[in-house]
This record gives sequence, C-alpha cells and structure tokens, in this order.
Amino acid sequence: MKQRTPVARAARPGPDAARARPPAQPLAPASLFDLGASRRWVRPEQTMERARALFGMTGITRLADVTGLDRIGIPVWLAIRPNGRSLSGGQGKGVTDAAAQASAVMESIETWHAEHLPAGEVASFAALGPGRALDPGRLDAGPDRDRWDPGREVAWLAGSDLLAGTGILVPRQSLDIDLTCLSGPRFLAGSTNGLASGNRRDEAILHGLYELVERDAERRWRLRPAADRVATAVDQDELAGAQPAAGALLEQIRTAGCEVAIFNCTGPTAIPTYRCVIADQIREFRPLSCCGVGAHGLARVAVLRAITEAAQSRATIIAGSRDDKYPGLYSAALTEVLRRGAPAPPPARCSFSAGVRELAAASPAGEAGQVLERLAGTGVRRVAAVDLARPGTGLAVVRVAAEGFLLPGAYRR
Repeated sequence: MKQRTPVARAARPGPDAARARPPAQPLAPASLFDLGASRRWVRPEQTMERARALFGMTGITRLADVTGLDRIGIPVWLAIRPNGRSLSGGQGKGVTDAAAQASAVMESIETWHAEHLPAGEVASFAALGPGRALDPGRLDAGPDRDRWDPGREVAWLAGSDLLAGTGILVPRQSLDIDLTCLSGPRFLAGSTNGLASGNRRDEAILHGLYELVERDAERRWRLRPAADRVATAVDQDELAGAQPAAGALLEQIRTAGCEVAIFNCTGPTAIPTYRCVIADQIREFRPLSCCGVGAHGLARVAVLRAITEAAQSRATIIAGSRDDKYPGLYSAALTEVLRRGAPAPPPARCSFSAGVRELAAASPAGEAGQVLERLAGTGVRRVAAVDLARPGTGLAVVRVAAEGFLLPGAYRR
C-alpha cells in the first residue's frame, strides 16, 4: 500500500468570514488554466500527482493547511522538509486550496534543487571572458565582494542566454543556497531570486522572469522617497470595479478586522507589479503588518498574487514555520512600531493601471519572449536560465539570473 503524506489542517474561520474564491477557469487554448493568482498549463491537482513522486527525493514529509491560524481565510499551505539545507518548509498561497497546496510543494521542490547543485566547471572570469559568462560584478553582491578578483578560479554552471540564444556560464555561488557548507569567501549572494518550477521548462522560465521583474520593481519602489511611495496607493474602489476578484479578497480582509493597502510599484518594464500591505485593526493581541508583492503580464493576476502573498506572509509568521524569521520580528515593541507605521490605508492617489502595459500571449514561451523584449528595452543585455531539474522527474526547475537587477537580500546564516 502506498504511504500517504500526512496532512495537517488548522481550523478554518467561521461562516461570518467572507471567503470569496474565484473558481479556476480554462482560457484559450484549453490547456492553459487561470488559477486566479496564477496561470498554469495544467491544473494544480495534476501538478500534485507529478510532485508526490518527488517527496522522497526532496525530503517532504508532510503538508499543513495553516489557513485557519489567521482570521482572513485566504488559503495558505506549508510543505515541510525537516532536513532542508536552507529552509525546512515551503509556503504556498492561492485562491483555492489546491492551488495553495501545489504552490507550497513546488516551492519546496525547487528549493531542494537549489540546495543540491552540481559541482560545475572551475575557471576564472578573466580566463572565460565576458562573452562566455555572466559578469559576477553585475550580480547580487555577497558579504565578501570587496575580495573579488576576476583572476580567481570559481565554479560555474552551464545555462542558456535567453536573449542571445547561446550558451552561457553562471557563477555557481550566486545559485547556491546550501547553508550547511558555506566554505570560503562569499563574493556573491546565493539566493532564490529567479528560482522557479513548472510542468514545462518554458513555464518555469516565465515565472522565474516574473520574479526578477517583481523584486527589481519593488526594490526600486522602496528606494523612492516616502512621499512618492505613498502617492502610489491604489484607489481600491477603482480596483474593485475593474477587478471584481481582487475587490472580493480586499473585502474579505477588511471583514476579518484588518486594513489593507495596495501600491502600484510597476517598474521600468511596465509589467504590472503591485504591493499589498495588510495590518491588524484589533489591538487585543499583538498586531501584524505584512506585505506581499506580485508581478505578472496580466494586471488582475499580478494584484491577486500580491494580495495572496501578503496573506501567506501573515499565516507563515503566525505559524512560526520559517527558519529565517528572526526572534526580533515577534517582539511586542517592533510589532507596535509596525502597527503605528501603517495604521490605515494611505489616501488613494494612483490608478490601478498607471504606468502599466499588459502582455498578451497564448503560451508561456510567447509570454516569456515578451518579458525578455521588455527587459531588453530597459537596457538588460544578459538573462540566463540554468536548468536544475534532475532527469526523469517530470517537472522543470530553473534558476533565472540577469545582470544589473536591483534585488533584495539573500540567504545568510
């Protein structure tokens, strides 16, 4: 008899909590499914069938539905890997339980792959030359960047230059998130920025590209003066009128006793990117202020990604399941500062569609091509994709990397 993976469920909010969940609807072509906060080639139930075969290899021992630990009711699931070399659990969100569960499992699977990289080819950047490799000087810096020497021999992994259509080498250190063997100087920050998975390679590449766009746009937004950031607060009445599914989730959050704000932080690519902040109104317990960011070629998908990720952040902090959520985050003093820092949504001054140019494609490959065109139009010259999936797994795992992006911090001990 096949052993089933244990599933733990937290009690869900009662009937008074609004829980509008748009059903998954197939788009044209019939094989592309709209999951609300994502679009995928197969339904999440089919993805889970494929992913379960990898639980043993990747160390996933159980799944947990933590939605009910919060009051909001937006689905959040965890996939637990006790022996993870970076994080011991993956988080997943969605507008349905199936989508959230698949999201958590796929995050855990892709993280395992980034923890178990091949050894790679050893050479110096000076010997390789800029035509064969991404320039480490234009990637996310590590704590020992000042010790970087182009003549120093380091490990490289083979990838594909998505703009040039040629092979390219990527510094292994920038892809490595195995925290159990951080030997030698860290010239580059190993991170999961651009790490993605899917049922097909083009699908994984597309979502890796969107993650780079999202994090670059949000980083640029955060570097703007406070007054400029406040001015990007989206008119939620306009948003609800244009995007009813997003409006239903915002109402669900407010019904749960929380305040919510949406910011339009779309960057130079004009690919829709939004930031959602959820803050508690109730003061009988320690308040939370959490955010989520989403980027996608369709604005309605991008904003749903931001909202569901903010809900995921809340549930994850409540569950205490992430290894990199440090004790200070739970201090009463800090959470009170966060509460006072965002006691109410700022005045709406920005249109939901300001600065946005949506993409239109019927396939992940076509959509990825449009994203690459946008990136090239902003001056990006090198975008690499490194295939990490083990042969025969039936799933694609890639790490997308590019020169010159403004990305957030990476994994540290």
